[in-house]
Amino acid sequence: MTASTPSVSPVCGNVKMAVRDLNFYYGKFHALKNINLDIPEKKVTAFIGPSGCGKTTLMRLLAGEIQPDTGDIRLDSADLNDIFYLDTLANWLTGYNARTAADVLEIFYVNFDRQVFFDILASQDLSETKTIASFSKGQRVLIEVAAGVASGAIYLLFDEPLDGLDVFVKDYFKRLLLEVVEQGRSVMIATHNLTELDSLADRVFLIKDSEIVEQEKDSDIVKIQFVYEGDQLPSNLLEVAIILEQRGRVYLALVTHGVLDCIFSDYLTYKFVEILQVTTEDIFRKELR
Repeated sequence: MTASTPSVSPVCGNVKMAVRDLNFYYGKFHALKNINLDIPEKKVTAFIGPSGCGKTTLMRLLAGEIQPDTGDIRLDSADLNDIFYLDTLANWLTGYNARTAADVLEIFYVNFDRQVFFDILASQDLSETKTIASFSKGQRVLIEVAAGVASGAIYLLFDEPLDGLDVFVKDYFKRLLLEVVEQGRSVMIATHNLTELDSLADRVFLIKDSEIVEQEKDSDIVKIQFVYEGDQLPSNLLEVAIILEQRGRVYLALVTHGVLDCIFSDYLTYKFVEILQVTTEDIFRKELR
């Protein structure tokens, strides 16, 4: 639930939420520095970063649970019902069963659709009468997602929504989000589960050193797997390549196209060079080096 809405100012075009010059402190610690970003409609925006980097803090700011020290968050709506955020399913809600939880959610979200909520639960064989706390972590996450989809809110914020979900439920979750964005709603997720983002997120922002940077795949970066016959990789390669993984003589690395050409030309030393797809996780690992 949200405590208060962020400040309301006009936003342009298809932007649903805009953050301008936002700064937030925990005491003397500068947790988030000069954050500027636009959240468009019909998109899934993801925030990634190492543990403690400020992902949850940013989500709470966007939801209006806490206020920035400087800067502002601009929405195209001032209605409290337009923002949905439960911090990994609010602890007080887990003491209820799904039916009672729906009664409570209806109070906070006037557009809450009970039928949508219970249809999602039924699709995953989740009981309406079982106490939510007795469900597994993944099942509680799915109940949170169901509540968000059914809330009718324009802005849906989820913190680590992929935690504890098996592969089939993850696929179902992604289908739900695609349906939500097609309705013109904006979805924001904070996650450390990077493997799912390539098929889920339209935009990915990395929070590092209290700052935020949009992660875009560089067309000049190539991921390769190769076998190196020498005893040790040459220093000139180590200077320009990012070694992601090594298993014996098999290496996984990020290189530029220029470096790749050199590797292919030295076919006596580098063998079995295979070009692989660069993923969001690869870019994340590159940025954190």
